[in-house]
Amino acid sequence: MAKNERQRVSIDLTGTDLKEEITKIAEGEQRPLSAMMRLLLEEAVRTRKKVGDDFHIKKHLKSFLEKLMGGEQPSLIETVKVAEILDIDAEQLLKLRDSLTKQS
Repeated sequence: MAKNERQRVSIDLTGTDLKEEITKIAEGEQRPLSAMMRLLLEEAVRTRKKVGDDFHIKKHLKSFLEKLMGGEQPSLIETVKVAEILDIDAEQLLKLRDSLTKQS
């Protein structure tokens, strides 16, 4: 389907107050109902993506910290990934990792 081609979706709102709620929001913002629905869907998708990204970020950080707390040395790849997530210097984080895991 071409990017500019109109796409229509039918949504069953039976048993909900969604249409009335969205209509109120649309009127408050002086938007047509269809434009308001599209905007709300776009916002929901962006939020859902961010939540998914947040989940993966937390997963990487948790794994990294659990290894450090357990006396295990996270791998180079894990350490660099955490440095990227935190937007910090990877070399500094590697030095910190190494100093925390010197046990032998």
